[in-house]
Amino acid sequence: MGKIFYLMGKSATGKDTMFQHLVDSPEFDLKTVVLYTTRPIREGEVEGVEYHFIDEAEMERYLESGKVIEKRTYHTVCGDWSYMTIDDGQFDLEKYNYVAIGTLESYAKIREYFGPEAMVPIYIWVEDGDRLARALKREPSRRSRGSPRCAAAIWQMRRISRRRTWLRPASICGLRTTTARQRWRRSRIISANKYKWGKRFGKYSVGTVSATGTCGAGSGS
Repeated sequence: MGKIFYLMGKSATGKDTMFQHLVDSPEFDLKTVVLYTTRPIREGEVEGVEYHFIDEAEMERYLESGKVIEKRTYHTVCGDWSYMTIDDGQFDLEKYNYVAIGTLESYAKIREYFGPEAMVPIYIWVEDGDRLARALKREPSRRSRGSPRCAAAIWQMRRISRRRTWLRPASICGLRTTTARQRWRRSRIISANKYKWGKRFGKYSVGTVSATGTCGAGSGS
């Protein structure tokens, strides 16, 4: 009987990299499973390669037929997007082994559907600091991203680190982040400007040096 090698882990742990390595290695001879999703197809994606793209009505028909093995829904800035594994004939465990990526919840559903003897769980753990660095490094500029994906990227990074101020200034998708030192310097500049304009309009009494070298106040006489 074949096995399903199921990769799991938090965001930016390298699941996609490991998945692609396993798929590209001929010695493993692993088949893949194409998931179904209700989200819109993105530029560069191909139907049946990354996902099977369906609408809400078709998803409901699959649910009613009992072919949905597991389903998860994400609440995004563009609405609710569902991802699901469907028993549409892709699985043939009598002949092949498979590799897939999912969550702990989806793993539990698939394990319940096929049985524990068919599953090989692989959980990838990476330290949070490394995950944050990876997430920041792999995000391209906003010119090559739509605003919904930009918002999703920022939310992903906020989930990795709860800190609201990052260690260094960065421009993430056009949104400027600042450090505590930058905010301190900005407050000093604002204070200096207030002092300069106050001096000009007589708000502050500033001492001046006379010709004899003594220091007076106000008018400088």
